[in-house]
Amino acid sequence: IETVTITVNITHNASNDLTIILTAPSGIESTLSVPHNTCEKVDENGSYYDSTCDYFSGGNSFTFSTVRNLGENPNGEWTLKVADE
Repeated sequence: IETVTITVNITHNASNDLTIILTAPSGIESTLSVPHNTCEKVDENGSYYDSTCDYFSGGNSFTFSTVRNLGENPNGEWTLKVADE
């Protein structure tokens, strides 16, 4: 394997609350998303304000990739864990 790419389609009203972890058959974990506070937006005056983190609310697709599995055998069971933190 050179790169692993995962596309998720999740409906959730606060995507910044989600942890997404991919686990390879070897047990190597790739953390694709962690809870974060990046929902600030800039208004027309250039000021930052908090907005609702609703990126997944409409079932938007997001693609993540990882190179942690470089050279690994791709055969076996892969697990994708999504947790609401």
